[in-house]
Amino acid sequence: MKKLILFATLFAMTFTASAQVKFGLKAGISTSDLSGQDAIQDNLTVKLKDADYGMHFGAFMRAQAGILFIQPEVTFNSLTANYEVDNFSSKDVFKEKYSNLDIPVLVGLKLGPLRVGAGPVAHLNIGKESNLAANGIVVSQNYEKLTFGYQAGLGLDIWRLNFDLRYEGNFNKVGDNLEVGGTQLNLSKNASRMMFSVGFTF
Repeated sequence: MKKLILFATLFAMTFTASAQVKFGLKAGISTSDLSGQDAIQDNLTVKLKDADYGMHFGAFMRAQAGILFIQPEVTFNSLTANYEVDNFSSKDVFKEKYSNLDIPVLVGLKLGPLRVGAGPVAHLNIGKESNLAANGIVVSQNYEKLTFGYQAGLGLDIWRLNFDLRYEGNFNKVGDNLEVGGTQLNLSKNASRMMFSVGFTF
């Protein structure tokens, strides 16, 4: 995946040299699917209960030649997830906030006002390691500093306004590096989310 990101960056630089280039700002909301298999350790159960709506904002560059375009972006996004910790004597719900700097590179076709594109995305974790504690039991999530995924979606351009609806998948599981009392547990499902954003090109 790192090689793919590097190739996409080099391709973007070469493509941009002979294309029409626009810059813009964007902001939006996202809803994530963090459900997965419960993590069970002795008399303790940890589950991802649900996720609140997330927010993201950032900047993008779009280079277009004919109907082909390439669009690298840099966006900051945050999401709050709720964990339920059950030790069979009590249930506690804890909130964790994820903060990432995302770098997607989309390649696609622009047909009139419509766009369709897909490409890789790198997630740089800029949040701190968080800990959950319930009745003396510590649940820690040691987040990877850099993870990878992909985005695909549709866009609509009206005047200088840009509307985007995308699906994002990730290659890392939700529960990678989740530890309960020093024992690593993994939740089975990879995180995904739907993203809607509005942008403005200059």
